[in-house]
Amino acid sequence: MREQSMKRIQVKTPSYKEGVLKELGNRDCLVAGLWNYGDYGTVMGAYALYKFLEEQGKKPVFLDVNPKAGVFQRHVAESFIYGHCQVCSEEISQEELNRAPLLVTGSGSVWDYRSLSQEAWRTFFGVPFHKQMEKIAFSASFGKGSGEAFSQTAILEMKTALKTFRKVSVRTEYDAGTCEDLFD
Repeated sequence: MREQSMKRIQVKTPSYKEGVLKELGNRDCLVAGLWNYGDYGTVMGAYALYKFLEEQGKKPVFLDVNPKAGVFQRHVAESFIYGHCQVCSEEISQEELNRAPLLVTGSGSVWDYRSLSQEAWRTFFGVPFHKQMEKIAFSASFGKGSGEAFSQTAILEMKTALKTFRKVSVRTEYDAGTCEDLFD
């Protein structure tokens, strides 16, 4: 009897990734942010940015950039975002992604060199995307104290990448100062 009641309370993990976009279709705005990082404030900020872009007439889609996050945090964040927003499949080619006219990166510590993989960090700087794509950084941050961790090569790559952005807004005075210090 006990074994039977145990089976009743087992919860099957929802297959929320089934609705992932396999092609961009009419999506015209790539959003690279920390939506799947797991911090509730970050998830809600990403959702608010997504909804704001929709209100501006855009058809946004989140890129699935994989920052370091625990399994539980990713599950909670992803189950909310996948249920309320469009998300790109990792299978979409770079060529297809480059057809989108706009990349919005942010908000949050998307430029934190210390806590992101190099691939994620380069994506948040718009490096893999063609130079003609309109790029906007929204409330981007380096993370507290990360400016000291940058190598000269990383600084040059960031400086070059940021020149391709039409607009850049940063989260804090620290981030503004870091931009001034690192990028002239």
